[in-house]
Amino acid sequence: MIDKVKLKSLCDVKTCFVHKVEKGETVFSLARRFHTTVEVIVKVNGLIEDVRQGQFVLIEKIDGKEYFVKPKDTIFKIADNDNEKSTRILAKNRVDFLYVGQKLYI
Repeated sequence: MIDKVKLKSLCDVKTCFVHKVEKGETVFSLARRFHTTVEVIVKVNGLIEDVRQGQFVLIEKIDGKEYFVKPKDTIFKIADNDNEKSTRILAKNRVDFLYVGQKLYI
């Protein structure tokens, strides 16, 4: 577990903050609550298991419109065949691949 001070040093105040996990919270509930994705929380914090009460986690907020991946979607289709936009979407959401139902911010 990384301590709060160390996490704060990794954080750009405009885009993220440190959160102390409360009883009953999960990575999924944190993502929904703080306008981010499970993938971002997992990657930013190097998680290999779900969070636990009392743990400090870095929450990186993502700007943009929420979009849920549908069957037959590709990153290029979502980005209107714009390669630069598709690269930004993948980087912003910290994903390498898409799956149906996945939440992205565009």
